[in-house]
Amino acid sequence: GKYVITPQYGEAFDFTEGLSMVRVGSKWGFVDKTGKYAITPKYDWAWNFSEGLAAVSVSGKWGFIDKTGKYIVEPKFHATNDFSQGFAAVEVAGKWGFIDKTGKIIVKPQFDTALAFEDCLHTEPDSNDEVPDTADTPEETEE
Repeated sequence: GKYVITPQYGEAFDFTEGLSMVRVGSKWGFVDKTGKYAITPKYDWAWNFSEGLAAVSVSGKWGFIDKTGKYIVEPKFHATNDFSQGFAAVEVAGKWGFIDKTGKIIVKPQFDTALAFEDCLHTEPDSNDEVPDTADTPEETEE
């Protein structure tokens, strides 16, 4: 076979959403399928694109960029997960919550861990809905 992209990176990952994450020296960036830099390596760390955004780290803080390298969510989080169904888990002060694609906190960081949304459906309870007193509550034990 013939090389489509000449081997030249310290590390390279599979293409996702048309771009591959690559390391040059100690910095990470993204190339297209011709090997041309779509986003010049300048990040301390990066994750592949998911739902049009990639998590990137600069000076120990994580944010999200679009496919042009423009920050959509400025680096301000201790850690992040990929976007899934429009939300990404983020860590703030040791607790995890969720943001939307604008960086707005949707679920306040309050959990010890958080995973990606998968096939979730969230509905607001109707004001007339009643929750039974015994719904998912442990039985009381007498001592």
